[in-house]
Amino acid sequence: MPKIFPQIAALVALLIAAGFFIWVQANDLLNATLERTLAKQTAILAVAAEERFDAEFASLRLAAKCLEAQQAAQVVLQTGNENISVGLLTADGNAIHDGTPLLNQDFPRLLSAYRGNEVVDYCAGKGVLFAVPVALGDNANAALYRLYDETLAAESFKLAEDNDTRLLIQDGDGKVIVPYKNYGAAEKEFFANAAFQRGFETLRDKLETQTSAAVYCDSPFGDFFLFATKLPHMNYTLVGCVPWESAAGDVAEIYNFMRVGGVLALILLAAGGAYLLVLRARLEDAGELRAAKLAADEANNAKSIFLANMSHKIRTPINAIVGMNEMILRESNSPEIVNYAQNTAAAAETLLSLVNDIRDFSKIESGKFALAEENYRLVDVIKNLVNMIRPRAEQKKLAFNLHVNPAAENILRGDSERIQQIALNFLSNAVKYTESGSVTFSVDGETVSADTFILSLSVKDTGKGIRDIPKLVEDCERFDIHKTRHADGTGLGLAITYKLVHMMNGKIDIQSAHGEGSTFTALIPQKIAGNELIGVFTEHAPAAQGKYQPAFVAPAATILVVDDDEMNLLVTAKLLQATQIKVDTATSGAACLKKLAERHYDLIFLDLMMPDLDGVQTLERTRAMDGNLSKNAPIIALTADAAPGTQQRLIDAGFNDYLTKPIDIKLLEQILVDFLPAEKILSPAPR
Repeated sequence: MPKIFPQIAALVALLIAAGFFIWVQANDLLNATLERTLAKQTAILAVAAEERFDAEFASLRLAAKCLEAQQAAQVVLQTGNENISVGLLTADGNAIHDGTPLLNQDFPRLLSAYRGNEVVDYCAGKGVLFAVPVALGDNANAALYRLYDETLAAESFKLAEDNDTRLLIQDGDGKVIVPYKNYGAAEKEFFANAAFQRGFETLRDKLETQTSAAVYCDSPFGDFFLFATKLPHMNYTLVGCVPWESAAGDVAEIYNFMRVGGVLALILLAAGGAYLLVLRARLEDAGELRAAKLAADEANNAKSIFLANMSHKIRTPINAIVGMNEMILRESNSPEIVNYAQNTAAAAETLLSLVNDIRDFSKIESGKFALAEENYRLVDVIKNLVNMIRPRAEQKKLAFNLHVNPAAENILRGDSERIQQIALNFLSNAVKYTESGSVTFSVDGETVSADTFILSLSVKDTGKGIRDIPKLVEDCERFDIHKTRHADGTGLGLAITYKLVHMMNGKIDIQSAHGEGSTFTALIPQKIAGNELIGVFTEHAPAAQGKYQPAFVAPAATILVVDDDEMNLLVTAKLLQATQIKVDTATSGAACLKKLAERHYDLIFLDLMMPDLDGVQTLERTRAMDGNLSKNAPIIALTADAAPGTQQRLIDAGFNDYLTKPIDIKLLEQILVDFLPAEKILSPAPR
């Protein structure tokens, strides 16, 4: 269990990182949307502010005209509100009508009013001043003003309904001309914060290209939006700030709900992921997810593909080794050279067996292995096994004993190739690990129903025995090639044997005594396909191997061999040299098509794995080709794929038959006898 803690921690960290990223993206999107909305609202506020300024100046301009016409202006000047002061001032600051004298140092913009300009000014503690010029005589030497105290000014010129919103109107120099309620020392310090100053600097940059703007600001006082806009026809700027929650409104509640919900969802995902990891670890420990894990494990699948491709590729150079070695055996008269070649042939056979094991291992591990059922004669399987094993046993001076129950069923249905592979593994290991004594091969069985026969294949040896049988069985059943590896072997054969027996719904029994020997027995159910018993088994000794003699000669026959490997072409040509067949070659599918347009061939051998045009593509073009002089010639596939079902797959693709690499000369000759025109097959002349 502790081994999954890093996985849980990694999962939680990943979820936190993902949640943080989503939250940041959502927050940025929301802030950008709110900035655009506030900028539009600020532009509307600017228009409203300008309208209120215009209304204020309009009433003052009307009163100024009355004064200039020497008409009574008391109605205009009398406001009836003690918080508003109205008066007419001369340039020296003295009041002409009712009103309070104002100091120029408090309202320095008054000087501009005396010169004919309309002004707005603000003095902390005194209020907001609106003033227009009044011409008393030839020169504008007086100013009509209306002064609002700070409280009334904030209420009268209040532009935002939200009390959390702070709005200021500034002149072009940044001086406040209309404050908001409670604008005092503390509020000045509030706006003077460095975060706000950076925000306002950003706003000023934006206002260079647009009339209104808003920016998000993360300040020590909390999250705010700063906004600013230019009054359309005045040299004034409306600036302010609003808390994030107030700007977001109902959206803030939704956002906070989603944020809390997202956090809860991440917690639930983390908890659920941790639970699944713990559950998976427990199931893996119990073995319940082993098959699914192997199927889903990408690295393991890559390994299986690599092993399958490797075994396929290795068969091509083995073909060259076996073929060239066959030519040495045929042509050499030196006993020493022949002995070397025979040892090479044995080594090549061992290497080919290992390659086949690798192929089977990769297919079984990847779940692509399938049994090929067919009717077969058990006695033929036994003969093949005896012919392969007896020479090996005699070479080690071991006695080879054979016991075949004559009452055993002979005609069975199953995968005879795999049955032979299972028994051959038992026999090969027995001979390999027995230094003296004997190897006994017993074939028996039991008919358990009208159509089912339990085949028993048993191999007993007098070798050194096995110390830990349960461990060996466990490792083989787990298909662990590392743990089943032992002296002089990879362990693949025994592991594959266990898997094959289990795929056939059989079982394996092992009996062993250390220092005395072992007995391996496989019990495999097979279907009964006939009414024939084995009877008394007669072992025919294989004929002594002498110099190679071709099974026939066909000097009038011409064949084409197509393979992208020139060494394979040379091997095939050399193997057929004694048959006197005329052999032509091509190194690609395109070259094959060209030769077929030039001359007739009695038979074509076509390699499957070629660049550009592979064997199947070349076959299809050959059959459809106009001007093909060998249109009806048999085409035989050459392939390193010896897996069950390959022959049928290739025949379905349009081939007449197939031949596996490395090429067996007897099978090659049989293919030629079967498919060459009968009139061109001649018996070889006696030597």
